[in-house]
Amino acid sequence: MDQIFEQTKEHFSKLEVIKENIQTKTKDLDNSIASLQALFQKIHQNKPNYQEHVKEICNQANPHLANCKEIIKNLSEVIPSDQYFKYYNMWQYRLTNICTILAMKHWLLKGLIENDMDKALITKEDTEKELGIDQLQHFYLPLEDYLYGLCNLFSELNRFCVNAVIRGEFEKPFIIKEFLTQLYDGFKLLNLKNDSLRKRFDAIKYDVKRCEEIVYDLSIRGLNPKGNVNLSDQLLPSLLKEDNTPKFNDDMQQE
Repeated sequence: MDQIFEQTKEHFSKLEVIKENIQTKTKDLDNSIASLQALFQKIHQNKPNYQEHVKEICNQANPHLANCKEIIKNLSEVIPSDQYFKYYNMWQYRLTNICTILAMKHWLLKGLIENDMDKALITKEDTEKELGIDQLQHFYLPLEDYLYGLCNLFSELNRFCVNAVIRGEFEKPFIIKEFLTQLYDGFKLLNLKNDSLRKRFDAIKYDVKRCEEIVYDLSIRGLNPKGNVNLSDQLLPSLLKEDNTPKFNDDMQQE
């Protein structure tokens, strides 16, 4: 009997070491994410040469993103290969936050700087490449985390709309409204079930509504300098691609 409890004690000791190693890596990830979030809050500052201001922010973000990539690689090395989803909750929301940051950076570079709204939505595959996850054997970016990140993008772009009006860039809210409307329509095609992602999706309709209100206020004042904006349907396929990432279920929490 003593042998049984000794083995059990040893088992719990190993689990504790694994958790401590993961917590150390996730704390490092928290620091980089906090720096990135503080950096991207500066996009809401109305600087004189705004596009150069945004380019500088995106350039400053690159070292922090590279650090996130390295931390994720190190994190993958301390997770037992067959127990990814057992510890998944320890870094899940951090992955979501990084997805939001990458989606915002991609939108700023493609949509704002290059004015190519059809390519302004970052794909799950590009997100994985940015974080080096595509090169890792036992670390994944679940589709749900990528979609959560896109949901958070709605509120950031809403705030961006308000500041664009303050800067006198009256065409931007119309462009953003079309972008968010197509993205929202893409989410509706997913037929999400009654879970946390569905609840988050239900909330983004209010973000779309707020953006529509800004566009309405500008329209009735005759402040749409470029008329209607029509985007192609290229935004939707990136949401509807088949995903081969291993799925989380309750059984995976068991050893």
